[in-house]
Amino acid sequence: MTIGEFRLNIKKLPSGRVFLNIHYKKSRYRYSNAQVIGLEISPNRLPVEQRLEEAEYLRSSFVQAIRDGWKPKRNDRSKKDSPTLLQLFLLQELENKLSKDISLLYSNDLKLTVRFWNTFLKSERKKSVTIHQLTIPLIQEYLQFSSTKVIMHRSLLKNTKALLRQPLRQQGIELRWEEIQLPKPVSTLHKPIKDVQALLSEVEAFNPHLHLCCLLAYACLLRPHREIRELTWNDFADDLSFISLSGSRNKGKRNRIVPIPAFVLPYLKPSHPSHNIFTGTENPYNPDYFKTLWGYFKKKSVLLQKEQTLYSFRHTGAINVFKKTGSLQKLQSVMGHSNLQVTLTYLRGLEVPQLSVDDMPEL
Repeated sequence: MTIGEFRLNIKKLPSGRVFLNIHYKKSRYRYSNAQVIGLEISPNRLPVEQRLEEAEYLRSSFVQAIRDGWKPKRNDRSKKDSPTLLQLFLLQELENKLSKDISLLYSNDLKLTVRFWNTFLKSERKKSVTIHQLTIPLIQEYLQFSSTKVIMHRSLLKNTKALLRQPLRQQGIELRWEEIQLPKPVSTLHKPIKDVQALLSEVEAFNPHLHLCCLLAYACLLRPHREIRELTWNDFADDLSFISLSGSRNKGKRNRIVPIPAFVLPYLKPSHPSHNIFTGTENPYNPDYFKTLWGYFKKKSVLLQKEQTLYSFRHTGAINVFKKTGSLQKLQSVMGHSNLQVTLTYLRGLEVPQLSVDDMPEL
């Protein structure tokens, strides 16, 4: 809305908070209430679903005040409302990331990272910190505040870099991220499955959908919770010889074509090309569908070992591919990894020996 030299617009943040931005003579003023014009209007004190309506009332009240001769003062632009506030950059970049095609897991990780930043800045009385005051010690303080787990520190740091990379560049700020030293996490051994056929038979007796998911994770090395869950018959070749996934459908962002072994074919019953292979409709099951099923199966299984998960089928398939081919490049391709380093890390986590006894020195 424009009135003479004034431009007024309402801004809603992902957190649900609303503000009124007033642009006047090349300056921006941000108001979350109407105290400066002598009125008791505070949208953010109301339930989230009522805030936008109250924000419209806030704007109309400022419009009337402007028509009566009111103008914002310089001191209205406090540090709290500074456009370079670190908290605002984090929220704006989060909103930008969520508007793109990213996985549910990644979007939840980003939301958690920003939520921890908001709590940290509020608890440590640092809400007025601007992006220009972001330092390595401050980031380390944030990591220690948010979690005691090394693996969590790495995730929070990675997501913080992803959220602030573009704003820092735009503000001409160089931050030496490499100076942040984190302890190395203890390697976790993903326990492979010794008797895949027996465990698959147990899963099949429990639930046919979970069985097909486990079968495709093992035989085609697909990821269960998105790649397999979202499969449609259109992703399969007409003769069911292979599955093709576009880069937008998998974590590695690469187009993937994976062959389908013969022992999978009896369990594939194609229908309409656009239908999901599990639901028989155009919509897949919810993101937690296989996670929930697996939780129930774990309680009933006799064969499943403590360290084994739904991903153990994919891990076991990866070991078999590497042992048969000895090729990291082939394994990288079929796993859909973005680069060879990811594949090497994956194999180290599975503790797959890349040398046999015969390869070792003799005396």
